[in-house]
Amino acid sequence: MKKIEVEQMSETSANTNTKIHVLADEKLGGIKREYIEVEREGEVGDKVIHVYKGESNGIVRVVRKAADDGVDVDTFEDEGELYSGFYHGYYCVLVPLDKEKTFENKHNVYKELKNLIHNELGISRQDIQKMISNAVSNEVQKMSESGKLDRVAGEKI
Repeated sequence: MKKIEVEQMSETSANTNTKIHVLADEKLGGIKREYIEVEREGEVGDKVIHVYKGESNGIVRVVRKAADDGVDVDTFEDEGELYSGFYHGYYCVLVPLDKEKTFENKHNVYKELKNLIHNELGISRQDIQKMISNAVSNEVQKMSESGKLDRVAGEKI
């Protein structure tokens, strides 16, 4: 199995620090899908991510067989040796992320962040709009000075 590029992000809320991985789902034609690490033993067909300090760290594989001491996966090479499985404790099971729960968590995090910005830092909506306007103006100025703005405008026209 080829090495799958994994985008990782940590989502932190008041009570959790969850690792989320974005993988291409072959069953959906390669569409990227979010997976969350869960603490449980591998089942046949599960996607697992190897968490080990070797070359194969971070590689996602499919469980072919569950064993008492770990899981069997397709044979892979790590540091010059061939392996065909992971021991318990050296992998995490990845399950598709529940979109409703994710939306609820993101909404709660958004509310917490909004309260921090407005109430604790005292930054108003107008302050944020001014910061964004200044940032956009600066980027347009840089593009104009470098000649990129004329090129982009010419391509769009």
